[in-house]
Amino acid sequence: MDEDFYKFALWLHLLGLVAGLGGGISNSQIGPAIGTATAETRPTLWKLHHAMSRIATTGLIVMLVTGPLLVWMRYSNLSALTPWFWVKMVFVLMLLVSIAITVRAAKQVEAGDVAATKTMMVAGRVSGLVSTATVLIAVIAFG
Repeated sequence: MDEDFYKFALWLHLLGLVAGLGGGISNSQIGPAIGTATAETRPTLWKLHHAMSRIATTGLIVMLVTGPLLVWMRYSNLSALTPWFWVKMVFVLMLLVSIAITVRAAKQVEAGDVAATKTMMVAGRVSGLVSTATVLIAVIAFG
């Protein structure tokens, strides 16, 4: 294994984590503000929301690419992974589902469906909690 390339891939993975969490945390503040914003400020908040979503999505994609690469480079055999790795994968799946629900609800809210606001808010909070737990489990799984 090329240790320098592994370190580079790990750096990219951590950068993706920062982008994903940063975009998500930003949108956790922007979302509620959209609900109470005036008609004049709402379009600006949606633009900001979309920008933060692109940052978070880019980070997530980077992690989804570099994560398997890092596992393959370090372990090259799935049987070498601890049960905590598989718990982390379950949390990653839960995170992807909660993000998908949040994105769908946000599109509905932007289209004028005010009733979808509650779904967007709840799913967004779930995404935040699950992402935090995923990072903790990753630390346990990989030390």
